Amino acid sequence: MCGFAGLLAATSSAASPLLLKEMAAALRHRGPDDVDVLADGPFGVAHTRLSIVDGSAAGHQPMSDGQYTLAFNGEIYNHASLRPALQERGARFSGHSDTETLFHALRLLGVAKTLRAVRGMFAFAWYDHHQRTVHLCRDRFGIKPLYYAWMSGALYWGSEVKAMRVAHPIRPDPFKTLMSIAGGGNNSHRYSVFAGVVHVPPGGYVTARAGHAPQVGQYFSLSSMLDPVYRRELEGMPYAEVTKELGRLMAVSVDSMLMSDAPVGVLASGGLDSSLIAALAKQAGHPLPLFTSEVVGRHSELSDARLLATHLGLPLHVSEFRPEALVDHIVACTWHHESPLIENQSGVPFSRVCALAHDNGMKVLLSGEGADELFLGYTFQHARRFVRRAMLPFTLLERLYARIPLLRSALAWSKRESAGDFLVQLSHEFSRSIARAEYAHAYQGLSRRELSEELEAPISMFEHLISLLHRNDRMGMMASIEARFPFLDEEVVRFGLNLPRRFKTRLVPRITEVRHPFVMSKAPVRAVLAPFVPQQLIDKKKVGFHMHTLADARFGEGFFRNGYLAEVAGLHPAAVRHMLAVESPTMVGRLASVEIFGRLFAMDQSVADIDALLRREAVLAVPVS
Repeated sequence: MCGFAGLLAATSSAASPLLLKEMAAALRHRGPDDVDVLADGPFGVAHTRLSIVDGSAAGHQPMSDGQYTLAFNGEIYNHASLRPALQERGARFSGHSDTETLFHALRLLGVAKTLRAVRGMFAFAWYDHHQRTVHLCRDRFGIKPLYYAWMSGALYWGSEVKAMRVAHPIRPDPFKTLMSIAGGGNNSHRYSVFAGVVHVPPGGYVTARAGHAPQVGQYFSLSSMLDPVYRRELEGMPYAEVTKELGRLMAVSVDSMLMSDAPVGVLASGGLDSSLIAALAKQAGHPLPLFTSEVVGRHSELSDARLLATHLGLPLHVSEFRPEALVDHIVACTWHHESPLIENQSGVPFSRVCALAHDNGMKVLLSGEGADELFLGYTFQHARRFVRRAMLPFTLLERLYARIPLLRSALAWSKRESAGDFLVQLSHEFSRSIARAEYAHAYQGLSRRELSEELEAPISMFEHLISLLHRNDRMGMMASIEARFPFLDEEVVRFGLNLPRRFKTRLVPRITEVRHPFVMSKAPVRAVLAPFVPQQLIDKKKVGFHMHTLADARFGEGFFRNGYLAEVAGLHPAAVRHMLAVESPTMVGRLASVEIFGRLFAMDQSVADIDALLRREAVLAVPVS
């Protein structure tokens, strides 16, 4: 895990080594072990290294042979298996880092073949000094971040926007920043909340020559994994065979992600996903320490994490997070998150448990992200079918009245899209609607009901997972911790996307969850975990990450006075007083998240100054002991 940033200027310009060093300084938290820069004519790149595989000079970056230069962030899990073929083509290795493997693959095979061959999580910049051409590439699911911007005839890129801001004045986009109040400040596959700054898309690449505008390409899409033949093969399997196959795939994935010369731990909540990862790692001969965040309160899951640790005989490290800690850390977390912390305020306790892992010598944490999306672990994924059934009489009437448009428009329950919903879609450039249509096309032949249910997994992967990956990367790297995700191994994802829904949920003769009674979620995951842990953990309901947020704070007028919202939304003092008096605490809390972000990135106020303002003007309306 590392951080990198760079630029490709017009051919008549030269990259400044001093500027590159300043860009590297902005990313030092991502790579505290080594830092270096390289400049050659219009090209320049800065790299900060967190040494995990081969900490010797053989893995130093930027890696260059004079003709090509590589700056790389992430892990190539199958790099060892790629080496023999590369050696046959003349590659000579001086160490055992995956960076060196990637370098020779790109040099000998080219970018397109290398992207098809590598498996892992990655973002990299590959520069051809002779052609003065750079390729910016990102992994299939968008695990590793990579932004770019084409401004004033130059291309800028970076693992984080703050490094790019060193080289060019970049400010938040007011429209997209305000729209993050409605959700989606950090869950787009393309746009960011910064004007002119976009993501290299997951499974995508950007190519540019010096002085020429970048071109965007795609080497992978999630829909390409939706395979009707494989789906029919899984459909015909007995349930026991399905769970056996998931267990095999997960064991291979966990084993591959233990690749490290640095200490590895497990981010364990006591839930199904992290418990399975910890159990499989121990089965493979790696009893990894567990790290958990105890969010103090009635929803604490500490007892489950302790039960897991005791049963597997693993050490457990606990980061206690009390409500008042939110105010203490949310500003610094927003600085690292680089978008308003609205949906993911859970990132604050996440950052603290990563800091604990760092203090205990860890550099890598395995995490369970992806399981809920693939195997339907979220309550809303099951509750929808009950909502549809409850609305059936109204749906039938709506279809009947559709023959008489004037009557249909008069129905109170007629579906009407609000202007706010439309603006959210607009801020996402309609990417969600486009993706839904693409996935639906891949499921041709299913009934309307079957299609609706089978779309849950790919849509959740597209719409929800990306924000969790953003949170885990930023909050982990805030403490120089790399997060790895065994459920996001390519073969596990392919299996999960094509596995029919009837295998993912099972009917049981008891109320498992009031919002979807008699329906057991993530059934295959539970079945694979069953031999390793007590039944109490197998039957565990999904609690989610319950914590107090800014919605539980009460703000004084001074928090918004002369601030970002006053500037972009024209909020005068009387409007602020009215808002605080009549608007819901939830909405005011969301506005406060935007205010913090705007003060940091639009008004360039310091973390310390905004911390002081927040402590003066905000009071948590919850017990603090």
